[in-house]
Amino acid sequence: MSIRRLALVALAPLLLAAPALAGTTWTTGFGQGTLEAGVTGSAGTDLYVSCAAGTATPLASLFFMAPASYAAPVGQAYLVDFVIDDKTMTLVMGLEQETVLGYDGSDPVTFTALESLTRLLRAGKSLTVKSDQLKWSESFPLKGSGKALDGIFEGCEPAN
Repeated sequence: MSIRRLALVALAPLLLAAPALAGTTWTTGFGQGTLEAGVTGSAGTDLYVSCAAGTATPLASLFFMAPASYAAPVGQAYLVDFVIDDKTMTLVMGLEQETVLGYDGSDPVTFTALESLTRLLRAGKSLTVKSDQLKWSESFPLKGSGKALDGIFEGCEPAN
């Protein structure tokens, strides 16, 4: 089973509890060795940043779970822009399922990018996420992101 699938399995209990975690402010949850911070966007898409430190290979991840299909081929990679205040950061994210867009921070390069993004999220005032390829754009609140993302990746640092 791939690391990505293991992460989705590990996150399943938290993702099923999404309505309890979702809202206009960032919240955190912990279960089965996975620490997660999340928030719901303006169109109902859930954004999750997680650290699955309780697995054989620790994995830092970022996921979007949409209420409807992204209407794009599953298994493909897409450019996703994170516009935080006046800064834009672009990540290449994979469409894992019709409604799940994911980013895997399992190697030093992708982990560093994920850490950089979370620093921007912690300090930012506004967030818009968009992908021209997916024809998708959504705003997410950053209220509470500083506290929720503080130390989120402890124990998830990949081996060099």
